Amino acid sequence: ARILLPALLLASGLPAVTVSCSGTIHETAGDNVISFSSAVETKSPIESINDISQFAVWGYYDDGNGHYIDVFGQIGTENTSVEVRNETGIWVYDDVKMWQFGKTYNFHAVFPTDLKHVVEVPDAESSPFLSILDYDVKHSGMDVMVAESKGIIYPEGSRPSPVALAFKHLLTRIEFIGKIDDATAANLPGFKATIISARLYGLYQEGHFPEKHGEDDLADISWGFVSGTQTTSDNPFINISGIEMETSGTSLFGGEFFVFPSKSLTEYVLHIEWRAGLDGTMRTESQDIILSSASRTWDAGKKYTYTFNISDTDHILFDTPTVQEWDDAAGGIIIVD
Repeated sequence: ARILLPALLLASGLPAVTVSCSGTIHETAGDNVISFSSAVETKSPIESINDISQFAVWGYYDDGNGHYIDVFGQIGTENTSVEVRNETGIWVYDDVKMWQFGKTYNFHAVFPTDLKHVVEVPDAESSPFLSILDYDVKHSGMDVMVAESKGIIYPEGSRPSPVALAFKHLLTRIEFIGKIDDATAANLPGFKATIISARLYGLYQEGHFPEKHGEDDLADISWGFVSGTQTTSDNPFINISGIEMETSGTSLFGGEFFVFPSKSLTEYVLHIEWRAGLDGTMRTESQDIILSSASRTWDAGKKYTYTFNISDTDHILFDTPTVQEWDDAAGGIIIVD
C-alpha cells in the first residue's frame, strides 16, 4: 500500500508532514496513519526546502513487556527503515503503518538515504538507537543529518499529533581562501603568487556516530574516529596544485568541503608551497600551518572559513577563521510529521 499526503486534508488534525529549512510545507494523511518526508543526496549543504526530496526513518515501540517492536520491519535485521520521498510535490511512502494506541514510540531519521546501509539498530531486548558506522567523509562528501523523536504515546480514542523530527547537521564545513596581500600588491605592482601545491592532512577519513551512546546523542554531537584512517602528508585528506592567487581571493581547494567535527585540531596540518615575487625575482617558499594555531575546535553545523595572505615576506599570514552558524545561514531544520 502507498499513502498520498494531499494538502487538502490539512484541517483534519491527523499526522502531517512539515518540512522547514527556509520554508515550510504542511501535508496530511488519513486516520491514524504515521507519515513522514525526505531529502536529496548532494555534496552541497542542505540550505533550503528545494534541497529536500527523501530521507530514511526508523521507528519502534515498547510492547509493554520489555520488548521493542519495529514499526517498519524487524529490529536487528538490515534495512528496516522506510524511505519517504517527494513525488511531484506529494510526500509518499510504501506499506502504510498505523498508530498503536497506548504504545510508546521512538523515531530516528537520517539523511541521505544511502546511509541506511551503515545504520545499526540493536536487538529487541535493548533500547534501540541509531548509529552511523564507518562513514567515509573524505570520499562520500555528503551533508549528513539525523533527527529523533522519543516517548510518543497516545491513549485510546485520542487524535495523534504530528511527529516532529528536527534534523541536525553532523558535519562541519571548511573552506580555505588565499589572496595576495593588499599592501604588497599596492607597493609592488606586478607582484604575483602561485600555489605550487597544498595539502591538508591529519584529519580522519572514517568515523562513527555517536562517539559514545548516551541519553541524548544530539545534545553534543561527537564522532568517534576509525583507527587507521587518519590522513597523512603522503595520503592527504585533500590536495591541489597550480593555483594562481588574486588580491580578491581564491578558494584554495575549489570551494568548501565537509569534515568531521573535532574537539582538537593539534594534529591537523595545512602544508602550502608557493612561488611569489616580481618577474625575474620569483622565489619559492613552503610552510606548515597547524590549524589549532588559528582555531581550537570544529563544531558540527558550522562553517569555518580560513583566509591567508601571501606577501613579499617568506611566510604566509593566516587570519583567525570566520565562523558561520550553519543553521543561521540556511535554516537547517527539517520537521517531519
